[in-house]
Amino acid sequence: MLCVGHASAQGALVHKGSKSLSIGLGFKTSWDEYGDKIKMPPLSASLDFGVADNVTIGPYVAVSSTSGEGYGDFVDTQTGNISSAYYTYTYSHKLVGLRGTYNLPVSDKLSAYAGAMLGYHFAKVKYTHSTLQNATIKDAKGNELLYNFFIAGKYALSPNASAFAELGYGVTFLNIGVAIKLK
Repeated sequence: MLCVGHASAQGALVHKGSKSLSIGLGFKTSWDEYGDKIKMPPLSASLDFGVADNVTIGPYVAVSSTSGEGYGDFVDTQTGNISSAYYTYTYSHKLVGLRGTYNLPVSDKLSAYAGAMLGYHFAKVKYTHSTLQNATIKDAKGNELLYNFFIAGKYALSPNASAFAELGYGVTFLNIGVAIKLK
């Protein structure tokens, strides 16, 4: 969810010294490994700083929540015994990262960009099961380093606002939103 600059006669460009805030909504999170249901779609925000003409870098944050069910092995935290049981779970996802983009004007109002991000995914899981008391699931996915590559387009709605759509892998496969020029 990213980038943008401002609309000009040469297209929606990013300039050295520019600053923008982007807010996005993701569809089909890549954290959904087992057909989880999305409880809260990925919501993201980034602050993008123009470090050179057509190049941005800046912080990125995202949150999401998924849920599902399964049958798996649990470890009793008091005895260390392993048992199998049916369970439901809810994952809460938070991501903090640093993104960079390269922007190319296509027309007066349309531009394309590509970028990459490196971040850290904080995952918290809550399991509910009826047969086991003091247990945690074996091999639960947890916190991890995360990378993201994406291609995108943005359309200038006004001199200070643009709509964007991103396709990629990392946080979500499709992210749409609005970017507001701050400087």
